[in-house]
Amino acid sequence: MSDFLHHFEKIKVKDQAIANYLEEIGIEKWSRANFSAIRYNIMTSNNAESFNNTSRDARKYPITTLAEFLRYTLQTWFFERRTLAMESNKPLPTKIEKKLEDRIEAAKTLIVQPLSHYEFYVMDGNRDGQVNLQTKTYSCRRFDLTGLPCMHALAAILSRGINPYSLCSWYYTVDAWLCSYAETIYPVENEEEWDVPDDISRRMVEPPPYKPKAGRPKTKRTKSKGEKIIMQRHCSRCSGKGRNRATCTYMIPTPSNK
Repeated sequence: MSDFLHHFEKIKVKDQAIANYLEEIGIEKWSRANFSAIRYNIMTSNNAESFNNTSRDARKYPITTLAEFLRYTLQTWFFERRTLAMESNKPLPTKIEKKLEDRIEAAKTLIVQPLSHYEFYVMDGNRDGQVNLQTKTYSCRRFDLTGLPCMHALAAILSRGINPYSLCSWYYTVDAWLCSYAETIYPVENEEEWDVPDDISRRMVEPPPYKPKAGRPKTKRTKSKGEKIIMQRHCSRCSGKGRNRATCTYMIPTPSNK
């Protein structure tokens, strides 16, 4: 929370009108530190954008082909992720295990002062705060909002000899990972085997009215205002990427004359 207040004060100094607007729409709607529920450290639409990028070419196909592409893609993803989860021999997935291990190492350097059976004051020389292991909260709110103990919470956990895994949210566990991909996605049966009611088979579905627009249809999403756009340069001398003609040092072989 202290980090949020620090950065929000910078916004006020930079532009008070923007700060007023952000307060009017509700700080809890855009600030993770002020969100009332657990976000599990997710504040983006990267998953949707990744899926949209995967199906970008398939969206040019007829609707039935697109639907089959999406079904097959999900079938493959579910199988691969379910297999990875089943092969895991630790309570948490590899990335979360690594993050927890790094925090445990950092927690060993902190000073812990017990306040009660569940409450502790943890000092790191920079951002001191209070940890409550019963409510799984820390004054910086990182523990509260992510469901994964921060290094301050882990320092208190280690001082009590508690298993760190016991205070990690279930949603970070391999069991939760398995549950996410537990279902099997099957192929669609042959059309000859479909059991379609008569009232449905007799129904004629016309395509919606569509007025083609001039030019090629867009295949990439519109970038948000302020989002960094990376333009990759191409060299007109050697046709390589990441450089231009002025900075090109690539040796171009001279064709031999026979």
